[in-house]
Amino acid sequence: MKNTKYRSILVTGASGFVGRRLMRALAKNYPGAQITGVGGPARSHDKNLGIDLSDRSATAGLITKISPDVVFHLAAQSSVGSANIRPTEVWRSNFEGTANLADSLADQEKPSLLVFASTAEVYGETFRAGPCTEQSPVAPVSSYGRSKIAAEYYLKDLARENMRVVCLRLFNHIGPGQDSRFVVPSFAEQIAQIESRTGTGIISVGNLGAFRDFTSVDDIIRAYLLLLSDTSLAQYDVYNVGSGHLVSIKKILEDLIDLSKASVSIERDPTRFRPIDIERAEGVFQKFENKFDWVPQVPLRDTLSLMLDHARAEVSAQSST
Repeated sequence: MKNTKYRSILVTGASGFVGRRLMRALAKNYPGAQITGVGGPARSHDKNLGIDLSDRSATAGLITKISPDVVFHLAAQSSVGSANIRPTEVWRSNFEGTANLADSLADQEKPSLLVFASTAEVYGETFRAGPCTEQSPVAPVSSYGRSKIAAEYYLKDLARENMRVVCLRLFNHIGPGQDSRFVVPSFAEQIAQIESRTGTGIISVGNLGAFRDFTSVDDIIRAYLLLLSDTSLAQYDVYNVGSGHLVSIKKILEDLIDLSKASVSIERDPTRFRPIDIERAEGVFQKFENKFDWVPQVPLRDTLSLMLDHARAEVSAQSST
């Protein structure tokens, strides 16, 4: 997997759930490369740099300074619920930040690769017609999905001989340390809290009838790294990335409860329901699997067990302070 042609690699969103893991994986697989991680402006106290990508001048300065061969653009406002509440902030981060980054990268004379973390949310209403391929019409139903497909279109216009672009339309990916605004870590956190108290309690849920495709974040990291091992990437391409196994949110919750020591009752919380919810978000993943010989390796139940253990450790740490 090691490829010595990459000497400078930039990861945006490096302080996030996926970014932290990608930074470690790149350091392991590309020990001779300069690997730069950037988080948002509030992350300047971390090991990574803090930058507002919607600041065009600051973004251009960063690209000039480190002159990356590869950019993994993970930075985004990624919560669909939050996006619906603060659409201006979402568009500034997800579209303007991406456009500024791409503009600055395109101004380089040296060849570069931009890997954009897009989302299955771009398909939106199209999911109602069945599984989506990369050729399916896009019809996002959220500000988050709309900002992401707009960024994809912009990147397609900017892609050129000296700047290849790969857009990964990622389906749900989960793992320990994911923000509890998302459904699976929210379940795990609530169960861990019940375990730490009386062992009996109520868990608040939204729509348990939705079906989603969940992949371990570790398998997603492998997918990112495989892009760097390929020497025949097109000038611009789009890939769906997911497990290929649709599972209901109810089944996820049942598995977490089964893995726990708690006696759990379920209570529906209207605030946890989306204004528009797609019942089944199913994708077709053969294009990426065939191109990169990639298949998910981590069983879903193993990931759920790790997430519950992580939530238990977090709850224990909080109770001891």
